[in-house]
Amino acid sequence: MSGGIPEGQTVVHITRRIENPEIYAGVVLKRVLANLGVVVQGDVKRGGEDEVVELVGRDSAKLGELVQLLGKASDNFYAETLFKTLGAVKRGKPGSAENAALVAVAWLKSRNLADEGLKVGNGSGLYDANRVSARTLTRLLEAAYLDPAISQPFQEQLAVGGLDGTLRARFYALRNRRSVHAKTGTLNKVTALSGYVFGPEQDTGVAFSILVAGTSAHAEIRQRMDALVLEISDALWAPRATAGALARR
Repeated sequence: MSGGIPEGQTVVHITRRIENPEIYAGVVLKRVLANLGVVVQGDVKRGGEDEVVELVGRDSAKLGELVQLLGKASDNFYAETLFKTLGAVKRGKPGSAENAALVAVAWLKSRNLADEGLKVGNGSGLYDANRVSARTLTRLLEAAYLDPAISQPFQEQLAVGGLDGTLRARFYALRNRRSVHAKTGTLNKVTALSGYVFGPEQDTGVAFSILVAGTSAHAEIRQRMDALVLEISDALWAPRATAGALARR
């Protein structure tokens, strides 16, 4: 990365995606050690699968707080870490993506939420590791909404259109409605948006998932996605809209 900073501007915040979050902590540690004069030989690589002794531990914040960074900020590190924690809790330590994937797929299939061809390889959606349909995601959103144990924190961790997170600059015209709660997704040739559009009544809303692959025209695709979501919101907020159960679309 290179460039210039205007004179008189003391702080510049730049956000970039981590190329490989699985070894990011190791890369940072190696660099810190090198700056301190410690010679570290070899390249940073994945490891620890055979490690069974816990070296150090600490209690984290509650899950409802941790997922805020996953949903609103689209933090891939949090996604991967929580995913592996799921594997550790359900199938034993150490936590691994493989065990977490088995748990996630089994959960989806047990509730008839999964379409044929479902593939889960990691928690962040990075790389060519996952295959999931829009139908599966929409069914999952509906199931989460209707589950009283997780409904509220699940909705609260999603970015709100025009207000915060990855949707701060999108759906700005709806910021007073606060009607769009969704999660974005972006890869080199993939862009996605999944979540809820809520109406003025508490029980009026639509769960949706839009997945577009094989395109590099991200800006154009996002505009089309947003236009569709805006139409849904306008329909729900129109005077003729009536209350109803959360619908799938």
